[in-house]
Amino acid sequence: MIMTNDMDALLKPRRTAISFWPFLLWMPPIIAVYLLGHFQLEHWCGRSILEQIALPLALISIVSYGLLAWRRGNELAKMLFVLSVGFFCREWHFAGTTKGVYIIAGIVGVWFIYRRNVIRNLIKNTPVEIWLWATFLCYVMSQLIARRVFGEKYLDLLPMEEQYHISLEESMETIAHLVLATTSFVSWKQFDVKKENT
Repeated sequence: MIMTNDMDALLKPRRTAISFWPFLLWMPPIIAVYLLGHFQLEHWCGRSILEQIALPLALISIVSYGLLAWRRGNELAKMLFVLSVGFFCREWHFAGTTKGVYIIAGIVGVWFIYRRNVIRNLIKNTPVEIWLWATFLCYVMSQLIARRVFGEKYLDLLPMEEQYHISLEESMETIAHLVLATTSFVSWKQFDVKKENT
């Protein structure tokens, strides 16, 4: 029993304040939009450019989570694979995917809640847990910006929100896709370590 506990302790990475830096990843897109806007270069974070970036990011997530689910039978990877497919279809602008992505997210959310104990045991106190919550935060921020919650009509926290609204929304959504893709690579590393030590 003591040896098992010692092994578990070795496999759990120690968390420090620096471990939580992914929670700050929602900030760079906002800073970038205002900096580019200041120098009248906001077209670099326009919809046409960012959508071309978002599509391959969603595809990377599909492939990475799909392979992880297939090779490891990982239930979290299956959930994120389904979610990534939804995001990809939306970025590709398939008919019906604007509302469809919310339905898929809802299904995955219910699935996650139903299997929360299994998922918790899978990722508790691991880097995957941090990156997963950071991904969730970025997508929440993108939806809040899309609904103009930080605009003048509501919280009035973002200056010139009306002018930069599209760039802010697209930039935040793109960083969310990037964090989701990064989480897949963190997951590969984490679950490979677990497999080697089982």
